[in-house]
Amino acid sequence: MATRQRLRLFEVEPKNVVLNNHSLKGKYIGCRSINIGGDLRVVYIARSAILIEFLYIGTHSQLYG
Repeated sequence: MATRQRLRLFEVEPKNVVLNNHSLKGKYIGCRSINIGGDLRVVYIARSAILIEFLYIGTHSQLYG
């Protein structure tokens, strides 16, 4: 599934199992992460029920070290 398709899926069904949507700990506490293809992740924060702020995009090792 391409990145654009994953982001569209997130729009309509953010808890879809394919996205592996989960909360984060450590330096990203209060944020969540989704898988958008291969080893690519997006770290985001939900500012409200309708406002999502994407903070970082990168591979697992780039984001989590």
